[in-house]
Amino acid sequence: MPVDSGTLIGETEYCLNPIEEFFAELKAYIKKNWSLYEKYPNKFENAEHD
Repeated sequence: MPVDSGTLIGETEYCLNPIEEFFAELKAYIKKNWSLYEKYPNKFENAEHD
């Protein structure tokens, strides 16, 4: 990176690995639906047993 010229060279865009991508999507889903869980906690209690 040239310091003398005062310009920055564009760096490549950061890529998420598959695990980071999954957890980012999971976090977004939880944030989006958290109010529903708070309102109807029993509805989600046994969701994995359907």
